[in-house]
Amino acid sequence: MSVDEVRGGTDYDLGFLEDQIEFFHTCDREVMTSKTSLTNVVEPQQRDGQTAWLSTSKAPVLDRAGEVTGLIGVYTDITHLKDAEHQLQEKMAALSTSHGALVEDRDSARRAMRARCQRMANVSHELRTPMNGIIGLCAELAEDHDLPPAARHLVEIVRHSAQSLRVVVDDLLDLSKIDERKLELYPRPSCIATETRETLSLMRPLATEKGLELALKTSVPEGVLFNLDANRYAQILRNLLGNAIKFTDSGCITVRILAGSSRAGAEEITLEVEDTGPGIASDQLDLVFEEFTQVAGCDRRNHGGAGLGLAITKRLVELMEGRLSVESCVGVGSIFKVLLPLSRVGDSHGPAKQTAATCAPPEFDGMRVLVAEDNIVNQRVIVKLLERMDVAVTVVEDGAAAVESVRRNKFDLVLMDIQMPKLDGVEATRRIRQIPRMASTPIVALTASALESDKERFRSVGIEEVIAKPIDSRELALCLGRFYTKPNGQDAQDNSS
Repeated sequence: MSVDEVRGGTDYDLGFLEDQIEFFHTCDREVMTSKTSLTNVVEPQQRDGQTAWLSTSKAPVLDRAGEVTGLIGVYTDITHLKDAEHQLQEKMAALSTSHGALVEDRDSARRAMRARCQRMANVSHELRTPMNGIIGLCAELAEDHDLPPAARHLVEIVRHSAQSLRVVVDDLLDLSKIDERKLELYPRPSCIATETRETLSLMRPLATEKGLELALKTSVPEGVLFNLDANRYAQILRNLLGNAIKFTDSGCITVRILAGSSRAGAEEITLEVEDTGPGIASDQLDLVFEEFTQVAGCDRRNHGGAGLGLAITKRLVELMEGRLSVESCVGVGSIFKVLLPLSRVGDSHGPAKQTAATCAPPEFDGMRVLVAEDNIVNQRVIVKLLERMDVAVTVVEDGAAAVESVRRNKFDLVLMDIQMPKLDGVEATRRIRQIPRMASTPIVALTASALESDKERFRSVGIEEVIAKPIDSRELALCLGRFYTKPNGQDAQDNSS
């Protein structure tokens, strides 16, 4: 309607329906009676069938005495605003539906990731147990001096294949945990120099086998403690060393630990692993940290590996809020650098931790060890390993028998499998810790359960350390060395010189 058509008219002249006009008149009377303004939003339908949203504002007109002499009414067409609001509500409803679908997809993906991680853990457990037997029995066969050279060669092939399979299983499990964000760090006061020396000691035989020199240079003083997940640090170093040894055929591999500047309460510690291998072309440097990838020119048949080690190393370094980089020159070698921000938490003035060099088997003479293990093959493997270290071994096949054995006998150490019939290793440890004289006796888990959350659960019941299957004899020797005390009261290190 035009302005001229509206001027001088009433609600009846504007085409509203009877009940709508009555509503307007009710509002008019309320305004005139209360002498206050009133605003409403209505959706009146006109007689011609059209619908328009109106904002009605009415106010009383007062004379000087404050008496009502009339009222002013303003009708504002807000149909376009209501249409926009309706469209917005429809879009919000659509977004809500879409968001609900996205949330469901996210939750479904998370459930799938958790299931995949658990499946990987289960597969890892099932593979580790027979691998422990294969590797252990191969080691036993290799010690047979009457074994013909051809047979010895086949045994070494089997042992190497089993160890390679173990690395792939570990890498896949770690990758699965990282993807699901279930891999957590467990930092504790650790001496980075000592941890580095221990890892080098474990890796040295691999370097020696290829005729490579393995050197360590450090500017971080011995005994300085940092808040560090020592197990993950050792894994990073093992991966970098393993990669260097794999691709280096001659020369030297040098490990450096360099102390840097301090920022925001943390010291920048740089770990470098330098090799004299073939080097990496500049256009291939970005590929070395990708999953299932080996750079061009590397023959996987000769060097092996699934292409996961460096990818996992990069993820671990980033989880520790550090940076991993590589510098390389073809024909000269490569340098992998790890920069870690670490908080110094003090100094250790106690005796140094045992290394493989100080853990010679004869030093464990007289040590009494209880082994709780239900698998017959694993029993044989662990007994052979311990007997070569002059350890007195007692074997039981379940957790209940382990509890009964420690009640009747005195042991210096208990090696506890976790999954056993009748009574599992966790509950057996809990019951053993209730025996007063066993409150401080070291209990070490021998387990194929590789998840870090499982290891924390083991520690919560009184298990000091965890050795993952397949059991590495050097790792076992290091463990025994940390807990062994000579009959005269001196620890193993005192008489190792």
